[in-house]
Amino acid sequence: MKSLRTMDDIVWRPGLRVLIRIDADVAMQGGRISEDFRIRQALPTIRAALRHKAHIRIISHRDRPKGVPSDVLSQRRVCLYLSRLLKKKMAFVKNPFDKDTLQKLNESADILFFENIRFWKGEEENDIPFARDLAHWADIYVNDAFANCHRKHASVLAITSTLPSYAGINLAKEVATLERVLTNPARPLIAILGGAKLETKVPLIKQFLALADHVLIGGAIANTLIAALGYEVGKSLVDKEKKDAAQFLLNKKLHIPSDVVVTKNLSRSSSIRACAISGVAPDEYIVDIGPQTLKTFSSLLAVSGMVVWNGPMGFAEVPLFAKGTIYLANAVRRAHAFKILGGGDTIALLRAYRALRGFTYVSTGGGAMLEFLSGKKLASLEALKK
Repeated sequence: MKSLRTMDDIVWRPGLRVLIRIDADVAMQGGRISEDFRIRQALPTIRAALRHKAHIRIISHRDRPKGVPSDVLSQRRVCLYLSRLLKKKMAFVKNPFDKDTLQKLNESADILFFENIRFWKGEEENDIPFARDLAHWADIYVNDAFANCHRKHASVLAITSTLPSYAGINLAKEVATLERVLTNPARPLIAILGGAKLETKVPLIKQFLALADHVLIGGAIANTLIAALGYEVGKSLVDKEKKDAAQFLLNKKLHIPSDVVVTKNLSRSSSIRACAISGVAPDEYIVDIGPQTLKTFSSLLAVSGMVVWNGPMGFAEVPLFAKGTIYLANAVRRAHAFKILGGGDTIALLRAYRALRGFTYVSTGGGAMLEFLSGKKLASLEALKK
């Protein structure tokens, strides 16, 4: 793709008002931030603006409140957390669309952190007047929220029609890294795809079957492919619509599990067994890939030149069923390859199991990464091109 306008292209001056869109859709437990990876990825962009003595205004979202304010989904805690990370005073703006608030704070040198932008319906409607109201706060706009670039929302798309717009440091790095997969991958290129919904991964599987040397499949995606082959999958999670699966099954680059781990109970203390994919009973769940599959996948990874991974290999939220995902993560770590990991759930799981070490690059994107690697043009990125 054409190069993006980045922060290097900005004509800086003290007091320049910069509206920065970050990804702060973080996990919370007991009112505390339990996973801050995405927040930390925004720090280089914010610090760069601070070095230029800019007046910073930050936009973010959390979850899907559907235009309805909620104390549970407020970004006030994120504001306090980011303030501590930056060691800078920050002002929380509960309603950036209030005219009195705008008049009072518009020239403030403090970092201003806006409330969850999805509390207003104009955000998800990609509403131009809504974006214009946001633009009153700034002279320029910087998008550093790659994970949201597949959304046609006002704070990543409509806003670019109202202000001079640039890519933040993390977003530019994301695009450059993922473009390398599409245009200049080291060989052998191996894609590892897991997770739940086959339908969301079909374009990516197609792309990688054309681009990669091997495509390794696990998780519920594998269950659906196993079912499409005519095997019993018991009570396992599968996509009801299997027609998309048939088009892949004869491709020699595609590697589905030859054996799986099954259980009759999804509890943490249930008994498990490994069996061939032909040996699953009607009352069992497939919860992980099996030991023979792990050996096969690991041998391919050992000689890889580049690895791209999105999605766990099983029902890895339960430690008993996470052994395949952890084993494979260690196999990736040992590989002398350029290794990319993406997907919020996958990142959180590997971090929880202390298996995140060894990846060359960890992407903030889940859906955005999938769509980008599928070859789809993302409108909010197109708007940032020179």
